[in-house]
Amino acid sequence: MKRFFAIVLSLVMIISLAACGAESARDSGSKYASERYAEDGNGWNESAPVEEAKSESSALTERKQIFQYDLSLKTSSYDELTERIRGEARALGGFVESMNQDEYDEYRYLTLVVRVPADKAEAFVDGIAGSAQVTSRSQDSEDVTLEYVDVETRLKNLEAERQALTAMMERAENMEDLITIQSRLSDIQYEIESYTARKNKIDELVGLSTITFSIWEVAREDASAEPEQGIWGKIGSGFMNSLANIGLFFRDLFVYLIIALPYLAIIAVIVLVIIWIIRAAVRKSRKRAQERTRAMPQMPPMPPVPQQPVPQQPMPPHHPNMPPQA
Repeated sequence: MKRFFAIVLSLVMIISLAACGAESARDSGSKYASERYAEDGNGWNESAPVEEAKSESSALTERKQIFQYDLSLKTSSYDELTERIRGEARALGGFVESMNQDEYDEYRYLTLVVRVPADKAEAFVDGIAGSAQVTSRSQDSEDVTLEYVDVETRLKNLEAERQALTAMMERAENMEDLITIQSRLSDIQYEIESYTARKNKIDELVGLSTITFSIWEVAREDASAEPEQGIWGKIGSGFMNSLANIGLFFRDLFVYLIIALPYLAIIAVIVLVIIWIIRAAVRKSRKRAQERTRAMPQMPPMPPVPQQPVPQQPMPPHHPNMPPQA
């Protein structure tokens, strides 16, 4: 009896795997088959009644597609645009998934991710794009219909296997068979929960499209939005931008100095203390050198050295051809 239950349990597992692999024939519109077990007068035997499964054409009636939108915007009405996106997303039945704001120089940058119903997402994006300067826009879609059908099929097969094993467990006659069947039921329950979570995730992604807004705050219209300029217009515009940047530099430098004034005061005090310590050490070193010089015994003056007369050499006799000495 023990061997018989092991064989039946192995057949259940093999049939489940075979049913999961049957979806490879979806392009030809083949049918999915399942094996069931029935009770007769001699006990549990494998019978082969094959039910007619749903064809793939009916399973694929509703396509499962995930849409994602990316939109980069520049606007001088930063706060108004942000509030409009959040308000319209909530009004459409969506929500704000994430929001991340940074600041560069004096301008703000926002990454805003919202989720809205898929059938309203494109119109929502078009409306927002018309209220600001669009720098880039993209749309991606992913067809997950086959994955969704695969998950549903695996769930049905696992549920059928669980029902068969549950019925077998009621007929088990010893503890070893019960433990074997219970172990397999635990594995099946884990797989069912995993596939159910995946199915729910696909439903969520398909039902709510993801829209990512990248919003830059600007003070004036960007140069890319202006009409084409001539060479002198570009020179004049560049010169004015250079003057504006110089003014911004000195303004930021002044602000930085005012902000850093407490730190600069502390640094100045530390430098003055160091200079005072160095000068004090130098004065003390000079004073010690003078004291050592004064403490040294005075040497008596040396007596003058007598100077001996230098003997004079006799002059040679005067030669008549020699010139007279001056």
